[in-house]
Amino acid sequence: MQTTHITQARYIGALTPSNDERQDRQKTHVPLDSIPQDVFVKSKYTQKIEKLGNDIKGGLNDMTSFQALANRLQREDILNSGDMIAVKFLSSHSPTSKLEDFDKVLRNENLSVEMRSLIATLINKLHTINYLHSGLLVSA
Repeated sequence: MQTTHITQARYIGALTPSNDERQDRQKTHVPLDSIPQDVFVKSKYTQKIEKLGNDIKGGLNDMTSFQALANRLQREDILNSGDMIAVKFLSSHSPTSKLEDFDKVLRNENLSVEMRSLIATLINKLHTINYLHSGLLVSA
């Protein structure tokens, strides 16, 4: 029985025609320009956000600048009427215009499911805008 195991072990890893073909393919050079390339296309939403530029700097410094920012974003079709309902609610129920305070308001268990959804959507949009502009919303 031991002889059988030793004999079988010798053939493990032996080169077969399929292994030779794989090695030949690895040696073949394919020019990069003949390989299809992936292309990233930004959404219209992302393009609108990027076009805002430095005009949104400090948009979350206080409630007045937050409301002005929201109005600007609505004019640019970035915020919709549901988002503006959340803006009005946060303006009257949040102690500051900081994203952390908006998150605290969102965690309030007394909010309706609809209001919680509107606020969550707005907060996500504000985080996206802030991210795409490298923190410009919260800078002075």
